[in-house]
Amino acid sequence: VTTGLKGKRYEQLATMTARERRDVLLAETGVRCLAQLLEKKYAFNFHLNLVIALVPMADSQFPSIREQACASFESVFKSDKSCACSYEIVQQISSYVKQKQHRVQPFIIRTLLVMPLEVTMEQGEAARKKAKSDRKKRRRQQADGDSIAAGLKEAEAVVDRAEREKTQADILHELVLIYFRILKQATYSQALPAVLEGLAKYSFLINLDIMIDLLKVLKVVLREEDVLPLPAALQAVLTGLRALQGPGGQELMIDDKEFVDILYRLLHRFAEGEAAADLTCFPTLLQCVEAVFLRRKEIVVERVASFVKRLLLVAQHLPPHQALAILSLLRALFHRYSKLQQLLESDVDRVASGEYRADIDDPDFANPFSSACWELALLTHHVHPKLASYALGTAQMAPTLPNEHARALMDAFDPYAGATFALKPKVPVPPSNPLHKKIASENNKNDRKKSRQRRARQFFVRDPLANLDEQYRKQNASSFFQKCLELDEQQTDDKLLVFKK
Repeated sequence: VTTGLKGKRYEQLATMTARERRDVLLAETGVRCLAQLLEKKYAFNFHLNLVIALVPMADSQFPSIREQACASFESVFKSDKSCACSYEIVQQISSYVKQKQHRVQPFIIRTLLVMPLEVTMEQGEAARKKAKSDRKKRRRQQADGDSIAAGLKEAEAVVDRAEREKTQADILHELVLIYFRILKQATYSQALPAVLEGLAKYSFLINLDIMIDLLKVLKVVLREEDVLPLPAALQAVLTGLRALQGPGGQELMIDDKEFVDILYRLLHRFAEGEAAADLTCFPTLLQCVEAVFLRRKEIVVERVASFVKRLLLVAQHLPPHQALAILSLLRALFHRYSKLQQLLESDVDRVASGEYRADIDDPDFANPFSSACWELALLTHHVHPKLASYALGTAQMAPTLPNEHARALMDAFDPYAGATFALKPKVPVPPSNPLHKKIASENNKNDRKKSRQRRARQFFVRDPLANLDEQYRKQNASSFFQKCLELDEQQTDDKLLVFKK
């Protein structure tokens, strides 16, 4: 397999010779055999050899090879009850990432998200001690000759809970080690969004000391938010928010204002169209806003109002299905924070100090209550019928139905789902104006009058041989008419005529 792929890249597939293509196909077949063997028999003696061979394949440039290797790892993660083989896979991935100096693709890191971890680091320490005492107890029984109890324990064929929790704690330790290495030493890596996604998922399992280090590293990474790709920046914000809202983060008593301000600044990049290239950016944005304002109660209502104004600004530049998701999110905010209903009133009748500053990147000083949600009025005239009606319902404080949460609306009206590339539902034909018929009848009368005049002019003033071809005109026309044609074809001379005396 390695020999067939050596020195070859996926971009060169079109220019490869027939022999090189056969080598690639043979390598794909070999990877398929290794992957299926690992999926079916991950507990046999030589499974470690399969893992060592498949880990580099999970980082291959060829999608067909990479997908098969990653799928086999994910299958093992889901079906391995004892987590022993899963731990060996994570160890090999960790050593491979370190060997490649963290220059790996995000796919091999994203396979680790399938790991069903349930044990925190504190529980892992307790399970490690219990597993150690159980091993001593079994060793003592074997030394005392009590082989019956040991045999019965082995015949039960049940996974030892303490051993499983200990292995899961070791897996969590390896995962955190992989993530922190890339965060601290390789922020340039293209696997950074996948690393931050993994930290956001497993942040509730890590202990308090690692949580403090994680928040420090995230703040260092987010200092370069303008240079950082938008998916990585959003994942970093989401990771920080989930870490602070987890069981360990609540004990730290740290304000999440720094992450909220960064999220407020990142919204401008959505309006500039930067998120169109990556489809994962917008769902991450929805998760960030929900984590900040819906999963907990925000004390500073001005901050929520600033986000409402900026989200409406972003919705003007998004496709209809994403704008619907934002409006669903805003409905939930309007119902959760009753003071936000002032934004749905006219700003002329409201007493407020100062003016709304949309150019300020601090939501606490934008003064949003000096304005109103005029952007919502623009969305009521949108070409998409569902978006227009939903915007009108949002302005009227209509309740949100259970099937109208943000993600459900986005999936239901996605024009790119199923490769239809059509608005869902279709845009209806606007009703005809009564004046249109009158204008059309007047135009028909004028057209009939002009056609009669044109026919009369063609009948009375016309060339009798106009419908005949040029050769027929020259041969069958009269001599006088041919002489006239010759005079017409002669080129005019710019010189003045000179008359002889």
